[in-house]
Amino acid sequence: MISLPGNAAAIHRSWPWPDVPTSVKSFGRFNNSACMEELLINCAHAIESNDATLAQQILWVLNNIASPDGDSNQRLTSAILRSLILRASRSGSAIASTIAAACTQANTERYLLRLSAVALANFIDLTPWHRFGFSAANSAIANITEGYPVLHLVDLTTTHSMQIPTLIDALAARLEGPPFIRLTVPSSAPHLPPPSLDISIDELGSRLVNFARSRNVEMEFRVVPSSPEDGFELLVEQLRLMHQLVGGHEGEVLVINCHMMGHCIPEETAANSQRGTFLKAVRSLEPSLVVLVDEEADFTGCTVVDRLRAVFNYLWIPFDTIDTFLLRGASRGRSTRRRFVGRLRT
Repeated sequence: MISLPGNAAAIHRSWPWPDVPTSVKSFGRFNNSACMEELLINCAHAIESNDATLAQQILWVLNNIASPDGDSNQRLTSAILRSLILRASRSGSAIASTIAAACTQANTERYLLRLSAVALANFIDLTPWHRFGFSAANSAIANITEGYPVLHLVDLTTTHSMQIPTLIDALAARLEGPPFIRLTVPSSAPHLPPPSLDISIDELGSRLVNFARSRNVEMEFRVVPSSPEDGFELLVEQLRLMHQLVGGHEGEVLVINCHMMGHCIPEETAANSQRGTFLKAVRSLEPSLVVLVDEEADFTGCTVVDRLRAVFNYLWIPFDTIDTFLLRGASRGRSTRRRFVGRLRT
C-alpha cells in the first residue's frame, strides 16, 4: 500500500475537500463504482495540476479500496489507477518524483499481470467484440487472398495473434491449397498495451509456425520493434522500404489487420494526430485490405479527465462480464478455442 507520512490527524487537516476517509475503518462507504470514479477523477485533476499532496492522499485511499483481485469495480479502479501512476511517473513534472517515492516497487509489481494463452483464450471467449471481430476479419482476409500464393499479414492486435490459428485452419481447408503466410507483428515491448502473455514473442511465433505446419501451411513469422505510441512508424517504414526495393513479392497480397489497436495510437490533438498519420501511411502502402476492428467508444477527449470518464464507463462492461459469467478461479472456454490453444502449446 502507499503509506503517507504523519498520523491520521495530520492527514485529516491537509484534506482540501470534505468527507474523505482518514482511516481504513471508514473506507466502506466509498467502496462503490460512483465513489471510485469520482476519486479517480479527483486524482487525475491533482496529477494534471501538479498537486502532489492531494494526489498522494487520494492514491492512499484508492490503494486501500481498489484491490487488483477484488470485485469488478475494484479491479477496474485498480487498473485505471495504475495508468494514472504510470502517466505521472513518465510526465517529467514536479509531481513525478513524489508519486514515484510514494509507490514502492512492491506496490508497483502487484499490478503487473501476465496471462497464459489459456487464460487469454478464455477471456476472448467471454467478450463477443473479440470473437465477432476475429470472425469478420478472418472472413474478409480469406476472401481477399483467393488466387494469391502468398499472404503477407501485418497483425496489429492487443490479443497476441490469437485469431491467427482460426485463420490458418480456414486457409488450410481450401481445395486449391493454402497460401504461404508471412506474418509480421510489432514487438511485445512493455510499452505495448495489455494484456501481456507469460511467454516471449519469439516463443509465441515458434508455436504459431508449428501449428501452421501441423495444418500443412507454410508460415514465416517476423517481429519488428515498433509501438503504437509513435503510430508504428518503424514498422510502416520497413514495409515501405520493402515495397520500394522489390516492388512487393510477385503474387503476394498485403493485408493490414488492426484489431483493438487503433485507439491505442495517440490522437491528442487534431493538428498532431499520430493516428491520422498512421492511417495515411498505411494507405500509401497500397494494401489489398485493411481491417479495422475497435470499440465504439470515444477515448480521445481533450483532457485526461474526459478520457478517464470514457474509459471507466466503457470498460466496466468486460470487467462485469467476467464476474458474471466466469467464476473466480475457473478455467473454461469454448471447445474450439481450447483445441487451438492446445495446439499452440506444442
